Amino acid sequence: MINNSAVGAVRGDEEGKSFPWAPPAVKEVDSDPEGIDEDYSLVVLMDKLTEADEEKKSALIKQYKAVMEKVQKKFKKVTVGGEEHDVLFFAASKAGPLAGRVASECASGLKKDVSAADTTDADQSSVDSSSAGKEKEKGTGTGVGVVMMHIEEESFYAFEHEDFTEETAALFFEDLASGQLKPKMMGA
Repeated sequence: MINNSAVGAVRGDEEGKSFPWAPPAVKEVDSDPEGIDEDYSLVVLMDKLTEADEEKKSALIKQYKAVMEKVQKKFKKVTVGGEEHDVLFFAASKAGPLAGRVASECASGLKKDVSAADTTDADQSSVDSSSAGKEKEKGTGTGVGVVMMHIEEESFYAFEHEDFTEETAALFFEDLASGQLKPKMMGA
């Protein structure tokens, strides 16, 4: 058996290009969210990339996913508060209900061009757009945001580096492990 949880992957691959749907190191949050609520999850939101040219946008998404795969190999676990935790990696390369939900729940840690969730993608009752708009610009690239979520604790850590690279991801994980990053409450 290659993947005992491929239903979302099969549904998200209308042309069958990813057959036999082996589990990827970086999962698409809307097609395979399994495990997102079990421990720490690093989510890179790329669904609001502002690149007008689809070819350039596609290239940027591939670039961010390649970085995520390299980072995932180095940081499968993180120690927070003296406890070791598994880390799962998720990408949101296109709009969807879960990508919208992550953006709305973590709006206070994202740039406003990322946290402005589309009303068709997420339940807007938990979004306070006035507080999201007042936050200083954070995160990475235009229309790209990164958060480390811990759904059980209803908290997340904001990635405040200018760009998401192997180097800035390593700094983020170091800051997280050393206690320099403080959790924010989801939905706040």
